[in-house]
Amino acid sequence: MINYHQKFLFIKGIFNPNDEITISVSEQGKKIKRNGQEYRQLSQHIGYFNVVMFTPEDLNLIKGGPSKRRLFMDINISQYDKFYLDALIKYKQLLKQRNEILKGLHNKYNIDILNIITQQLIEVAYKIITIREIFLRELSNYANFKLQTMSNNQECLKIVYKPSGNVENLWKTYEERMDYDILSKTTTWGPHRDEFIVYVNNKEIGTYGSQGQQRSASLSLKLGFAMMLDQMEKPVIIILDDVFSELDDTRQNQIFSLINKNHQIFITTTSVSSLNDEIIQNCKLIKLARDGE
Repeated sequence: MINYHQKFLFIKGIFNPNDEITISVSEQGKKIKRNGQEYRQLSQHIGYFNVVMFTPEDLNLIKGGPSKRRLFMDINISQYDKFYLDALIKYKQLLKQRNEILKGLHNKYNIDILNIITQQLIEVAYKIITIREIFLRELSNYANFKLQTMSNNQECLKIVYKPSGNVENLWKTYEERMDYDILSKTTTWGPHRDEFIVYVNNKEIGTYGSQGQQRSASLSLKLGFAMMLDQMEKPVIIILDDVFSELDDTRQNQIFSLINKNHQIFITTTSVSSLNDEIIQNCKLIKLARDGE
């Protein structure tokens, strides 16, 4: 977002009557301030205001690699659960220490340290896994409701959590994978390797779904999360970028019935010709065009 021939950018936003958030990016780095006070760490800002955003790239949430789905869990849970965010930060610190030990492992002393770090890692891992399981179970219900509404009850959605280790006994997983971890010089199990699979009508949508079905499923996950935040009575900004692409007219119009109108909502699209008159009348339209068009 830095303009050509410029060295920095500055953005200001007003949230609620008395809250001003500013972001500046320059050669000296990034600074985020709230009412003039700079955050010491970015994690202090996470969760201040909840944003649910859908973009065309979110198709990767369905058909992309596991890292996309882990990021989806971590970003969204961290928005409303500081306990999870703290656990995630601690886990990444311990994981980095453990991997450094594995890279230099050559005697019994290092094995003892590895055991101590691994035990600490497992304790934090259980917290992360437990919260993820609860999150995905709730999200599955909300996202299913959104997709059923969008498809006129033709499609049902289910989310299945796929941990990379034995969640009943992660220490057993450690013992089973120890030789492989030492050979690989990295930790090959744990929450940083977990993911989830999305099924629509009992078929893995990332593999067997059409582009439109994958887009609908991805959108349902995002709107399902917005609904979760609704139940917590948290304010939400919803941003839907090019959301209508590859959706039929029925699904385009159904989207508006899935959004809480009390939220601030931004939608970008190349055309509104398929939307019914009532929806158009209840929206504020801003048309952008090139010079001369």
